[in-house]
Amino acid sequence: MIKKISLLFALCSLLFANGGCATMDRQRDAELGVVVEEEKLEVSSDLKFEDLPVPYRFKLNRQESFVFQNDFTRMGLFKYVGKANAKKIIEFYREQMPLYNWGLINIVEHNEIILNFEKSRESCIITLKPMMTRTVLTIFLTPKSGPIKEEREQ
Repeated sequence: MIKKISLLFALCSLLFANGGCATMDRQRDAELGVVVEEEKLEVSSDLKFEDLPVPYRFKLNRQESFVFQNDFTRMGLFKYVGKANAKKIIEFYREQMPLYNWGLINIVEHNEIILNFEKSRESCIITLKPMMTRTVLTIFLTPKSGPIKEEREQ
């Protein structure tokens, strides 16, 4: 039993030491003024709608996603999981969405990051939820509603 605990402790120590080295490397690079260019996220070829880009290597969670489409409208909720930091994902969507005629309305940051986009007849809400080693990306596409007409009694 003691051997198992010692082995577990040794493995945990190695994992923490490895993570610490990466942090120290980043700190040293920053102090030296070395700019480490992280690679840009690429668009996945597996898109549910042709005008809603998804970062490459993000995997669709089919059990938590749905889509509806007919000749007049479309809507969907897509949950993806992948490894990329939130800053890179925001940069990805700020660059990619205008290429598909989506206009950025706003970005809201709190516990999650919410990006709101719209085009002529649709709205798209993209939510990023950073986890320990991955990010959950939710894309919610809906048709825009028209103005609410008040019924007046005459």
